[in-house]
Amino acid sequence: MNASEFLVALGKIPHLLDLARQQDDMLRYQAQKTLREQHRRLGQPFLYSMPMRHLYTCPLCGHQGTDILHELEDPSHGTSLKFVELVLHQAQAHAVPPEEDLSTFLAACLEQVG
Repeated sequence: MNASEFLVALGKIPHLLDLARQQDDMLRYQAQKTLREQHRRLGQPFLYSMPMRHLYTCPLCGHQGTDILHELEDPSHGTSLKFVELVLHQAQAHAVPPEEDLSTFLAACLEQVG
């Protein structure tokens, strides 16, 4: 899966932090936890994201941004895979494809989403 395919595929997975921000910006992390439990009960794949208190620095361009720990979870199989914001930055800014394990796991999650 190349970088563009990765970004398109990831866009098809419900991103709980974005959904939580639509509900209540002040309580977005609690809303995200509630959405996480709902998706788990329904067995639907989702992306759970938690901003960190430090920055990442891209080794390719020097860009710095807030690091975010992303967890792609497939509750129907009881599996998840974690990756950091740098993976998204490099895919978007430098067309760097994700590692094979992330591509494979994302493809499996997409089959669940439909």
